[in-house]
Amino acid sequence: MKGALAYGHDFHIKDIRDSAILTGSYVAGTVIDTKSNFNYCELLLDFTIGSLTSLEWKVEESDDNVTFHQQQTKSTVAGTTTHEPEEHTTTTTGELQYGFQVKARYIKISFSSTGNTTNSLLAAKVRLQNS
Repeated sequence: MKGALAYGHDFHIKDIRDSAILTGSYVAGTVIDTKSNFNYCELLLDFTIGSLTSLEWKVEESDDNVTFHQQQTKSTVAGTTTHEPEEHTTTTTGELQYGFQVKARYIKISFSSTGNTTNSLLAAKVRLQNS
């Protein structure tokens, strides 16, 4: 059930997306309120690729739950550093895990796909903890 929260001694697990077929445009999962108590997030995916080409996701963070900023990636070539919005892609069916540092109180993770959605499914949870 989306939004369910499991508590452990030093972590919280929260469902952010019930198992469902993906779409070709980004759909946000449940916004996660870390209550500023956690500094690390593990995204836990249960993904069936079916006829898709790929699964894609992006992570956004906010201090006020209104204005969200997408995480950035950077690369440096010949002394010039370029920052780009970070997007993640996988073509692997299975139980997948992606971890990142939490830098704001609220986290929003959005999912999309490329290709034919036949027989594709994605369920997602997060595990919040201190690193």
